[in-house]
This record gives sequence, structure tokens and C-alpha cells, in this order.
Amino acid sequence: QDIADVVVSRALAPLEKLLPYAKQLLSSGGYALFLKGENYQNDMIPEMQLKDVTIERIQSKLHKKSVILKVTLL
Repeated sequence: QDIADVVVSRALAPLEKLLPYAKQLLSSGGYALFLKGENYQNDMIPEMQLKDVTIERIQSKLHKKSVILKVTLL
């Protein structure tokens, strides 16, 4: 069920748990912004497992070691 164009989370869960939630909520072409701390790389999923999304890493302007992961549904 398509509900939202954008979903945002901060310090909620690892990426592997966030993605299924986001996919349920996002409309086609929608995206999620996941604010992740300095250990975000521990949450990353191998690219080959991400067939229906793209992930863009955006450097945080507040914390040099933190990122915003922009996950877009294809």
C-alpha cells in the first residue's frame, strides 16, 4: 500500500530492519532518509542484495562521521 513520498528515521534500527518498513510505507519513486551515526557502515547491506532500491550517502553537516542514507525505491 503506497502511503508516503518520504519517510524519515533517526536512530531507530539497523538498515536491514528499516528497509522493509520503508518499502511498506513508500510510494513508487519515493525515498527514505535514514540519519545514521558514525558506525553506519556496520549497518550497510551488500549492494547485490539491493535490487529494488538505490542508496546515496550524504555527509552530515553537523557531525563529520555521521551520514544521511537516502534510499530510493526503483
